[in-house]
Amino acid sequence: MGMNPETHRFESLDSPEALEIARGKGWKIFKAGQKVTVNGTDFVVVDIQPTKLVLRPFGLQVLADPMRAAPAKAGEMPRYRSHKVVGALKIRHVEDCGTDTTTDENPIVMIHFVDSTFAPIRMNLRGKPDPDVGWYYVQYPDGYTSFSPPQAFEEGYTLVD
Repeated sequence: MGMNPETHRFESLDSPEALEIARGKGWKIFKAGQKVTVNGTDFVVVDIQPTKLVLRPFGLQVLADPMRAAPAKAGEMPRYRSHKVVGALKIRHVEDCGTDTTTDENPIVMIHFVDSTFAPIRMNLRGKPDPDVGWYYVQYPDGYTSFSPPQAFEEGYTLVD
């Protein structure tokens, strides 16, 4: 039986004595695969870690490869309609300004817009796709910015102003 001195909790309850001590302290004991209810919602314990339980909704099938989503049923995947209101400007020109001097790998660009009443912006493309002429610079309500190819953007959004 191991005990974590920082949390004073058992890392595993691998003996009857450890189980009795834990129950005596009023600790709730969980097992992998156990069904638990939290605020009226049923979950299954997937993993037990020293400071947290990993849960998944009860009845949700676990995928063989969690990085690859699969359709819920055979055939077409569920479809969704965009309902966000975003700010967007069509890109007229993308000027290469070199790379980020601190990492020497992240491209820096100056983006010029079709609507020239908006000043060009200089930005680091770290983690973003490389924009191209005709693409849209998109700003979401939470401030996150990205780029969208014209066909995807124009099929997904309608001008509201």
